[in-house]
Formats: sequence, C-alpha cells, structure tokens
Amino acid sequence: MITDFELKIIRSMNNYLKQLIRCIPEFKMELHQDGYPIACLLLINTEKSFNALCLLMKKGYFLEANTISRFIVEQLCYCLAIYNKSFEEIEKIEVTKTIKYLKLIQVEFPRIYGVLSINAHFGLKSLVRMIEFRKNKKTKIVEMRIKDYKRNKDNDILSIYVVLVMLLYFVIEHIAKEKKETSLGKVLGIGNRFFRTLKKKRSQLKI
Repeated sequence: MITDFELKIIRSMNNYLKQLIRCIPEFKMELHQDGYPIACLLLINTEKSFNALCLLMKKGYFLEANTISRFIVEQLCYCLAIYNKSFEEIEKIEVTKTIKYLKLIQVEFPRIYGVLSINAHFGLKSLVRMIEFRKNKKTKIVEMRIKDYKRNKDNDILSIYVVLVMLLYFVIEHIAKEKKETSLGKVLGIGNRFFRTLKKKRSQLKI
C-alpha cells in the first residue's frame, strides 16, 4: 500500500499537474486549423487519467495503475505527434507508433513505455509470473491464486507517476514554445517550482 509520506508526494505532484493543465485553455487554440486544438483538448483530458492513476495507487492496485500509466504515455505521445499536423496527416497516424515522438523531449523517455509494457498485456508468460500454487494445510488440496503485485525499485509505480507528471510538463512546455504561446512564461514558472520541489524530495523518492 501507499505510505503517508508517499500520499503527500502524490498530493504535491497533483497540485502542479492541475496548475499546468489550467494554463492550456489560455492557449490560442481557436487560431489554428490543424491538430493543435485537438492536442490541447487531449492534454486537458489527461487530468482524468492522472486522477484514475492516483485512485488506483491509493488502493494499492499497482498492476492496474501500470496499465493506466501506459495509457497516459500514449496520450502524451499522440499530442506530440499531431499538434503541428494537418487533419489529413493526422488520419494516417497510428497511436502505437507515436512513442518515437518522446525523443523530442529527451532521448531516454521512450524507455518508460517499454517498462510499462511488461505488465500491460496478458499471455502465458505474464500469467506464469502472476499465478502461484499453495497447498491448503487442512484439506491438502493444491490451490491456485493470483499473486499480490509487489513493488520493486525497477518498476515502482510512485516513481513512474512522478516521471509522468514531468513528462506532462515537458510536453506542454515543448508545444507552447513551438506555438509561441504568450502564457509560456506561466508554464515555465510552474515548471521551475515543480522541479525545485522534486529536487528536495529526490532522495526520498529514489528516482
């Protein structure tokens, strides 16, 4: 389960996330006849996905949180792929092939999608990892059950959550710069405060 300290981190990150998303309606969406308004609306909609992720983490449903995290990455990648494209170009874009656009932000970012994909699909290999057999001491019958999802340093969902908030910031910043938005200064200001907070908590988060 999530600890009290981790809950404080989630609330802090969520606060910055909401501040960032509030900036987007100020963007000049109506002036563009391309994918820009769609990308902005999708970025605003990611708040619902982040809220769902937080609820799953608080409940301790880390495997399900992993799936939502992957969905958030796909949404952000799609926004990067379409914001400067015509509607004709957007029709040809496949969502699953937009992960490469994360390299616009940082070369290492596409790796997070690979980490999240490990537990995203069901199949024989994933089932073998998830199922365990136990012998009932009273009945002597071998019982089968789904293992509890265990957190680990390589795939800790809280660390991934913080990285996703960072990714949201970088996507909004990138698009605002490219479109020369007048509210870019506000976005950068929120980003500076966000990264100062993150720097203070970095050692405790073990990111």
